[in-house]
Amino acid sequence: MLLPLGLLALSSAAGSLQDSPTLIADLDTTPLGDVDSGNSFAIRGTALGLLWMDGVRETVDSMAWTLSASGAEPAHFVIPESEYGSGFFSDFEGVSDLGTGRALLTVRNDTSTLAPLYLYGTDGTGPATVNLGVRPVHDFTISGDDDPYPVVDSGVAYLRGTAEGGVVGVYRSDGTLAGTWRLAEVGPGVNERLWKVGDWLVGSIVSLSGAGVGNLLFAVPVAGGAPVTLVSSPFPNTSFSARVVGDVLVFGFKGEQGVGDLFGRELWSTDGTPGGKGLMVDLNPGPESSIPMLLSRDGQRAFFSAFTPATGRELWTTDGTPEGTVFAADLAPGAASGVPASTESAARLGSGLVLRASADAMAYEPWYSDGTGAGTYEIADLSSSPCGSLPTLFFGTPFHTRPRATHSKGWQAKAPPSRQGTA
Repeated sequence: MLLPLGLLALSSAAGSLQDSPTLIADLDTTPLGDVDSGNSFAIRGTALGLLWMDGVRETVDSMAWTLSASGAEPAHFVIPESEYGSGFFSDFEGVSDLGTGRALLTVRNDTSTLAPLYLYGTDGTGPATVNLGVRPVHDFTISGDDDPYPVVDSGVAYLRGTAEGGVVGVYRSDGTLAGTWRLAEVGPGVNERLWKVGDWLVGSIVSLSGAGVGNLLFAVPVAGGAPVTLVSSPFPNTSFSARVVGDVLVFGFKGEQGVGDLFGRELWSTDGTPGGKGLMVDLNPGPESSIPMLLSRDGQRAFFSAFTPATGRELWTTDGTPEGTVFAADLAPGAASGVPASTESAARLGSGLVLRASADAMAYEPWYSDGTGAGTYEIADLSSSPCGSLPTLFFGTPFHTRPRATHSKGWQAKAPPSRQGTA
């Protein structure tokens, strides 16, 4: 049966995954949803009770679209032209709900990812959508991400951006022009993410070459003020894998000036204050690295993968303390690695984690873990391929698998397997 290009919904109730999906909206009104019609949509997130999408529909140029939960006809949302450039915006990138009846939008006036982003505040109507005069340096995460960006707290969003003159800084915005300003100017380098830890905003700067300023974390008071350096290193960490857990930010980091040759890349923590940081646990003792990859968090606990010679790369959990950092499960027994070295292969599900994993370090399928050995098991064997189905996780909820017409085995529910060597 042919279905039109549309938005589908599946119930998450137990036993309903084989049920027929519900068509929420017909996004392509051409006959049979003609795949050559040029119509295409990408979900950007939810805000103000609406689903926001970027897309092209028939004769309407690429722009933002909104869809209500009732599945009414999608509405074309017109974003005013930027004061920085001419022409229409051809790429709507992201949305963040401030929880106050306003939201932030990011758009580009070119389809190239090198084109600058522009920041708008909106109440969901065109007349009340205003250019906030800030160019964000990063796209927003999709709604549902357990490590959301921008950081939103009490109706205010905190983000990295530039203004006229190209000065990179930390900004705050309540979605209005009067409530948007720069809290602090931050230095050169590749600016990455931002996290709120207590009364501090912690950000990362990475030098991919390992030269110059190096790799560092800085902190800025939420009320504004000069940034302070928390940790710095001449080593090329390439990126900071981090999660806020309780009152601290837990992150993977290789050494610090003067002690970098004593430890490899291990698990560190900071409470955002200049004196409240340090190496939390050295999982692969000495100069070698466990290279921890933070995968997801659930309240007062984070899941991460790490490597040790005895276990390979496997699943761990931490509550942000040395004593609360524990080995969860040895998915591929012995020195083989059951978890890939990636931060994009897992998503939170309830109080647990769905992740791409393997019992033989070869065939990767979707697994579930509640952070214990007994509660870690393969959900389904989706493919007979030697590489498995290679599932990928998206929108913070599982899951999507690569289509394999010749190898798909469908759903095969597995009982929780018995595992040895787990905590």
